[in-house]
Amino acid sequence: MKAFLFIFCLVASGVVSGQIQPPASVTEQLVMEELTQHTDLVPEDETLTSTMEALRRHPVNLNFADQKTLEELPLLPAIQASLLLKYRALFGPFLSIYELQAIPGWNLQLIKQIMPYITVENVAEIEEQMRERISGGEQQVLLRSSLQWPYSRGYRADSTGEKKYPGSPLKVLLRYRYQFKNLLQFGFTAEKDPGEEFFHGKQKWGFDFYSCHVFLRNLGKIKTLALGDFTVNFGQGLLQWMNLSFGGSANIVSVKRQGGVFKPYSSAGEFNFHRGAAITLSSGKWELNLFGSKRRLDAHVYPPDSSSQQSYIFSLQTNGLHRTISENANKKIEQVTTIGARLSVDVKSMHIAANGVRYGFQTAFMPQEKSYDRFSFAGKQLTNTSLDYSYTFKNLHFFGESAMDDNKSFAFIHGLLISLNKNAEMSILHRRISPSYHSFFSSANIQNSTVSNERGCYIGLNVRMTAALAFNGSLDLFSFPWLKFGVNKLSGGKTAQLQFIYTPNKVTALFFRYKYSFTEENVSGPVPAIVKTAAKSLQNCRLQFAYQPGPDMELRSRIEIVFFDKGGNSAAEGMLGYLEWLYHPMSKPFSANLRLQYFETDSYESRLYAFESDVLYNYSVPVFDGKGYRFYGNFAVQPTKKLACWLKIAHSLYLDKEVQGSGYDLISSSQKMQLTLQLQYKF
Repeated sequence: MKAFLFIFCLVASGVVSGQIQPPASVTEQLVMEELTQHTDLVPEDETLTSTMEALRRHPVNLNFADQKTLEELPLLPAIQASLLLKYRALFGPFLSIYELQAIPGWNLQLIKQIMPYITVENVAEIEEQMRERISGGEQQVLLRSSLQWPYSRGYRADSTGEKKYPGSPLKVLLRYRYQFKNLLQFGFTAEKDPGEEFFHGKQKWGFDFYSCHVFLRNLGKIKTLALGDFTVNFGQGLLQWMNLSFGGSANIVSVKRQGGVFKPYSSAGEFNFHRGAAITLSSGKWELNLFGSKRRLDAHVYPPDSSSQQSYIFSLQTNGLHRTISENANKKIEQVTTIGARLSVDVKSMHIAANGVRYGFQTAFMPQEKSYDRFSFAGKQLTNTSLDYSYTFKNLHFFGESAMDDNKSFAFIHGLLISLNKNAEMSILHRRISPSYHSFFSSANIQNSTVSNERGCYIGLNVRMTAALAFNGSLDLFSFPWLKFGVNKLSGGKTAQLQFIYTPNKVTALFFRYKYSFTEENVSGPVPAIVKTAAKSLQNCRLQFAYQPGPDMELRSRIEIVFFDKGGNSAAEGMLGYLEWLYHPMSKPFSANLRLQYFETDSYESRLYAFESDVLYNYSVPVFDGKGYRFYGNFAVQPTKKLACWLKIAHSLYLDKEVQGSGYDLISSSQKMQLTLQLQYKF
């Protein structure tokens, strides 16, 4: 069966790949799959998708954008942004988008990638008064609901008649948003997860999670003002980085952290944001960012015992689920107060910033009595400071951040982007982070799951070999100076990636990727009490086609195989293949896409991931292990100018098991279905 599916996908792909540049979502698919594979979770952060949608409606005017504005554009490396500003200063405003091809270091592929988000106009936008901002914007109400069945064990009554998940299995999201260009945005979000009660029991106020925000830009010397919920992004993520970030990719765009310092938060994730106020003040070359936040977090608080005279916590809980008695007991039981500041200056091609963040917790952290936990954070308060910089010299862009906590533990990240010529770029990134360095709400470009305990060096290369063929490659070597969970010795690893994208014409694309990763992990020996460490390797090969037979239709297919091995004794293989049809007519108020997929893996270790299209602002990256089929369909219709509707139907059928999941999430069936419905009303 595996061989048949392999041949079927290749033949079908070959039939349709007659003559589309890579689909615009290919890069998005790759980074989301990488992120999910790294964490085994799909973050409920819609900041990226909503930002890109807003940029499509209100593109950046390249004739008036500065470095900070350009670095917020998706898929635009910092060095290309600097080269654009130098070209504009030398030759004046752009007359046409096509003039971008004359900028050193720019090429047609890059221009096509950012085309939906940019414009060239010789008239600067007038900064409207507050009255115009409040009355001239666009309002929207969004309602999303999803349901999965058969229901899991947690929804069934036990012998005492009790349900571990007393709420309904519906997931519900309600959002209101007002937006005037990028100058004013305010709104609220309310969300209920499956299994959580609704206007009943522990949730007498309805939804489990509420969030609201007000965000303003360009009010004289006040460049940004945030009230309510917002995110903070400093430097290279050693102190603070709360928005989605990607690392380890073969594409150099993801090497440097870049984006706005403060951003409005309207997603449904219940952990990675601040609640309070933030302001950015600007005067000439100087900029000052200040913020303060006070909010409650989920945690399991341990009461005083014979060894401790005070309550303490091991770690915070981040999944935002409040279904069971124990989950509700941990809800918002911890309080954290955070203040931070950033002072930056821009002088010609140089940017320097000093950053500081101070945390104060209500309850003290206490590390577990485990060897790997020796350097974990302990106490109630933490202060982080850092200095970050960037500097462009000709075709070189230097960047980095050096950080320290109040225990005088250090963390360093330094990088270099090189534009070798119009068709080639190189990136180098070095990091050195102490095992005793601590930070919260941070996300640097590293392999470890937390910003701590890592040394490494990354090198990447992007080359457009011909007009039709592009190559991306990367190598990341890393080590962990102290023990990690699941590894009883000092360990390390490496990751290598090779990617080729071939676009022989405007309607055909072929994508190939090979990825190899090597790490170390504990394995049980013949004697249970003796634990040894073995090498763990994972090889992944992917071949993907796309073909556009007409302006309104696209066909895609993928075949992917994975080889896993741990110590030579736990070899496993996996494969996945799918065919997908997309229909997006430009002149009609509806669209659809359908996918049929087969997967087969020997074990969970050889699992695979596949990005799936979803309703607007949402995405999913399911994990596949075992043997079976999956089908899903996405349908969108806009019956009026103000109303739009989306529907996603997904069905998974397992051929090798009658039980899915475990614990309260166990499903006694070989099938699983999911239905998602979304309505959006604009006025």
